[in-house]
Amino acid sequence: MPLSYIFDPVARDEFNDAVDYYTAHGVQSATQLVDAVEAAVRHLCEFPEAWPRVEGGIRRCPVEGYPYWLLYSHTAEQATIMVVCHSSREPAYWRERVKRR
Repeated sequence: MPLSYIFDPVARDEFNDAVDYYTAHGVQSATQLVDAVEAAVRHLCEFPEAWPRVEGGIRRCPVEGYPYWLLYSHTAEQATIMVVCHSSREPAYWRERVKRR
């Protein structure tokens, strides 16, 4: 059975910022980004151990077709999407934020 999931509030803001960026470049692009993130979330909830660990219990799932990663942790019941980050912009910025959790 797939895990349930939640977005950390800051990760939700990061996702919304990405959608806003793509919206400014065309509504279809933003819709496709939302669909790609939703697909990535479904996959990580179904196969939470499939993606590599990047630090401690945090794993990194790519968003297919976009330069974004979903960084998440999980328990037996739930995945927590902690970071939605661009894959080449300040790739380690999230580490301090996650350590404070």
